[in-house]
Amino acid sequence: MKLNVLHIIFILLFPLLLTGQSINTKFGKNRVQYHDDFNKWDRYETENFICYWYGKSRNIGQSTAQMAELDHDEIQRILEHRLNKKIEVVVYVDLSDMKQTNLGNEESFHSEDNTTQVVGNKMFVYFDGDHRHLRKQIRKGIATVYINSILFGSNIQEQVQNSIRLRLPEWFTRGLISFAGSNWDYQIEDSLKDIIQSNPKKYLRFDKLLLDHPEIAGHSMWYYLEQMYGMANIANLVYLTRINRKLDESFYYILGVPFEQIQKDWSKFYQAGLNITMEVDESIPENAIQIKNKRNLPYSSIKINHKGDQFVYVLNDRSKFFVHLYDKKTNTTKRLLKFGTKNIFQETDFNYPLVAWHPSDRYVTFVFEHKDIIYIQEVDVVDGEIKETTFPSNYQRIFDIDYIDGENYMINASE
Repeated sequence: MKLNVLHIIFILLFPLLLTGQSINTKFGKNRVQYHDDFNKWDRYETENFICYWYGKSRNIGQSTAQMAELDHDEIQRILEHRLNKKIEVVVYVDLSDMKQTNLGNEESFHSEDNTTQVVGNKMFVYFDGDHRHLRKQIRKGIATVYINSILFGSNIQEQVQNSIRLRLPEWFTRGLISFAGSNWDYQIEDSLKDIIQSNPKKYLRFDKLLLDHPEIAGHSMWYYLEQMYGMANIANLVYLTRINRKLDESFYYILGVPFEQIQKDWSKFYQAGLNITMEVDESIPENAIQIKNKRNLPYSSIKINHKGDQFVYVLNDRSKFFVHLYDKKTNTTKRLLKFGTKNIFQETDFNYPLVAWHPSDRYVTFVFEHKDIIYIQEVDVVDGEIKETTFPSNYQRIFDIDYIDGENYMINASE
């Protein structure tokens, strides 16, 4: 089995003075670990950040420090707030490593919705092979630290005390973090349009949308307010809400419009801007394939074979995944692989398993990880025979795989 690795190149975003320092820091209590990279940590320190990295994560730590400084001032301007100490960023090579430690004031942390984790002024990010995703994590993390500082104080004790007194709706905080992290982009717009168009009579009402999709609802509201009333009023709304703890009064005092009217105006803004039609097309295309998915589990991968008559799809139930093969000719589905255990406390790794079809369409290759070991399986879809091996230990993560020919693979990986 020959593997041609496409090495990840970390590009310097802009000239930036980084000071590196070797440290021996014990980052909280450990979960089960499958390597000793966590034994020694180093750090890069910039004007506004301290980025901690370990073992093989030097390049990711350097890129993180640069991207954080690149975006810091913009987020600071949006929220009109200053911190009295640097933000600490703990950088992981990948999600698997992030799951192996408990960091931050001896408290465990977890993510169920791909949200950057923040404890006090510490934020935790990981690399998934896409620098755009890393940058989005960084921006959301910075925004979270700033917003927590504005609303609840700068340390854990203040945040706990103030969070009891100040009970803000989920759309307010999660939406503000999302807005400060990315303002507006095609992904947010497409998600909002798809949600509203699925049931316009329901979701063109902000009070209904926020119940089912609080982050999207909040992000869209803050963007609407920025477009109609200006960015300066965003910070004013946040500060006044913290002081008087009454959302409706804050909106009326700052904007001069009752929040009830703002919700109606929000509806008109997006109905026109997204070109929403009030009729829902529930017809099913003639050539559509209906796959049974009674529990509505998320699809993490779908790969069609070269002939176009079979495809493999992956369902992921909170880290326990199921791989199925669908045959168009016979209209049948069979399970090729089931692996993993459910984990409701940590973020699901949708990168694995990777899927690739052999040029002959007789074999399907899967790549997945267990206890920091990366496995590769080739399954014969005719007789079910399985060949399995593991990648060498110097491969940290496989991001993509495909066949070059009938005997060799090409992979995109990090070492």
